[in-house]
Amino acid sequence: MDDMTSTETPVVECNDVPQPNQILVSAQHIGYGVVVPVICFFGLCTNCVNLVVLTRPEMKETIFTYLTSLAAADLVTVTMMMFSSLYRGLGIKSYGWLVFDIYVHLPIAIISSSTGTLLIVAITFERCFYVKWPTVAKRFSRKSTAKRVVTVIVLSSLLFHIPFCFSMKVDKNSVEIQATKFNKSSGFLVYNWIRLSLFGFIPAFLIAVINSILIYAVRQMKKLRHKLIAQRQLAEDRRQGEQIRLTITLIAITCMFYIGELPSNIFSRKTATHILFGGNKCMMHSQFYKIMSLIINILVTLQYTLNFVFYCALNKKFMNVLRKVCPGTRRKKRASYRQSYYSSGIPTIAQARQ
Repeated sequence: MDDMTSTETPVVECNDVPQPNQILVSAQHIGYGVVVPVICFFGLCTNCVNLVVLTRPEMKETIFTYLTSLAAADLVTVTMMMFSSLYRGLGIKSYGWLVFDIYVHLPIAIISSSTGTLLIVAITFERCFYVKWPTVAKRFSRKSTAKRVVTVIVLSSLLFHIPFCFSMKVDKNSVEIQATKFNKSSGFLVYNWIRLSLFGFIPAFLIAVINSILIYAVRQMKKLRHKLIAQRQLAEDRRQGEQIRLTITLIAITCMFYIGELPSNIFSRKTATHILFGGNKCMMHSQFYKIMSLIINILVTLQYTLNFVFYCALNKKFMNVLRKVCPGTRRKKRASYRQSYYSSGIPTIAQARQ
């Protein structure tokens, strides 16, 4: 999530602005006016459901404190993006809206999305400690500790992005967004690189490394399950199965960072100008950049929306609590424990002994 999601591109010094392509304009109207708002509305609903389920007493593990905070951050982000996309898709351009876009929507959306990024990193670390060093994790993995970590993340993201609020302004006469002197300074360029590193490259590296460890750990846990089944230690096997499903869910959630948030940071206006376009500011008006902005906005929106799908598809505990919250989602229990337990492809005891 970055300044590429605001309504208008700031005016830049460019004498060769290409004429708008009618097909591209139509695609932008459909993408920003229909596709993104629909996904955002779905994300708004699903993140509300996530908050209801994740705050239930049954979800008492420390990891759910982080996931609850992530759902709250995603809820704020998709709400901001929904309003911004509607105005952008409908082609509304007014001084009042641009003021809201630059001084309200953009700062809140960037802070909430950056908070989500740091929470994803915290989630990967927490799960890695739990899987690899369970004794150490039990000593430090407490709800009180998780709440302190979340508080530090929110405050850090808020304080770090204060300078960003002074990078653009709205010209009342021309009703256009303009870059401020601070935006054009070398200091802001350094600040932007630091921000890209802290909320883009470093999280991407950490998530890749820790997820590799978790994937290996999941493979080892699955081997252990086969041994437990063979030894008829079904209670411990059931606990291992729950941890495997939760770990796979978290891996899926954190990997969405590479689909939405990381490309968004790389294609932000300031970063793209220097990394991708060699300082050519005119490329901000190119068809290539506008197409990529539309695609990445859709991907970013999906990132903040799909957690609910992962919970439902991969996390049995989430679904059980969801059925209690929404009685209409209850399904008939299967005839036997054996049928329900081994329907996932886990071999029977007889098969494991072979």
